[in-house]
Amino acid sequence: GPAAVGLYSTNYSIAEKLVLLLQAPLIYAAHSQIVTAWESETVDRTRRLIAAATRWLVVLGVPLVVFSAVRGDMLSALLLGEAFAGGHMIIPIAAGSILLYAASQYGHKSFELSRTTWVITMTLSGAALVNLVAVVALTLALGYIGGALATAVGYAAYAAAIFVVTRRRGPFPWEVPWRTVVRALVAAGVAAAVWIVLVPPRVADPGAVLGMLGGGVAGLAVYAGVLLALGELPRPQFASSISRYRRSWARAWASSEKTL
Repeated sequence: GPAAVGLYSTNYSIAEKLVLLLQAPLIYAAHSQIVTAWESETVDRTRRLIAAATRWLVVLGVPLVVFSAVRGDMLSALLLGEAFAGGHMIIPIAAGSILLYAASQYGHKSFELSRTTWVITMTLSGAALVNLVAVVALTLALGYIGGALATAVGYAAYAAAIFVVTRRRGPFPWEVPWRTVVRALVAAGVAAAVWIVLVPPRVADPGAVLGMLGGGVAGLAVYAGVLLALGELPRPQFASSISRYRRSWARAWASSEKTL
């Protein structure tokens, strides 16, 4: 009914904006370099840049999804109000789905750069059909949660199709950093324990605000520490990458302000 639609759409919007804030700086940082490399006819460098962009999207996006899984109720109550907190499970499902689609956008860069965008159109159409079937089946079975899961199925179908098709028709294959995915999930799992303990389930007073901020930062520090321990983030590279990301985020923020 209308109440379920309201719960779904409002909580979905939180996930969408969170991933957009994460993705925009990476696009600003990587897009021009990828295009320049392609126009310089250095296919190998183009492939490496896309692989690196995908890797950093995973490194930065996984903790966001995991945090929304363990404290999505707090985010929903804080940003939307207690009346909408019942739909908080939409947030991690939607965030993970949108993150997967964002990664697949790097995957289909080979078709975008080679101007064979009809492949993207056909693949999107197929994924949309899968999504439509999943929406009908899962919504009837699970309600609005099923609708969120259907979105995940659709985006997963698109990512899987892009992964396969780039190996058959594209100028270069999409390289998914599987090792990074596993390491990020392990590190985020450890950080989740910190967030569960330190981040309050509701933010109702200044002390809870401090707990939310402090606990959030502590969890991110643990996440980064585990990645460093696993060898995913060499120390000099980690420091320089964070610096570049901050500059890119500042440019993305300034650009968004101009369009408002």
